[in-house]
Amino acid sequence: MLSVCFVLSSVFATVSILYLSCVIFFFLMIRRPPRSTQSRSSAASDVYKRQQFTDPVYSGAQMFYSDEQRGSEDLARAVQKRFATLLQPDNNREIKECGKELFLCYYSKNPTIMAECGFLSNPGEAALLDTEEYQEKTALTIFSGLCDYLAER
Repeated sequence: MLSVCFVLSSVFATVSILYLSCVIFFFLMIRRPPRSTQSRSSAASDVYKRQQFTDPVYSGAQMFYSDEQRGSEDLARAVQKRFATLLQPDNNREIKECGKELFLCYYSKNPTIMAECGFLSNPGEAALLDTEEYQEKTALTIFSGLCDYLAER
């Protein structure tokens, strides 16, 4: 997923006339190993993991936003729509409001979303997310949603 961030940063760097006042950050829905198999050093990495869904039936990107920043809901809607039209035609997930537990979303001064790009607990999606081609498509899908959002402003 780090390469998605690199692709996005290189895409943003090539669009120098675009003023970006939005924050987008990425999470993958993954299964956390049982506590007995975790080392103490893995506790820090838990900050970047969400463990709600461990069933392999779940799939698809989903955007989260905070209503604390004007524009965040519109940004989430634009990116979610692009995922459904460009990358995941069967994705019917709704955008969701988050609370204070997503610190960056809640306390940011700019429109901010969390883009959960997929579920590692789903073997098919995990395999896709592991390929450079799909990561690039994911990055460009997020970028397209961001462009749609900025065009509407």
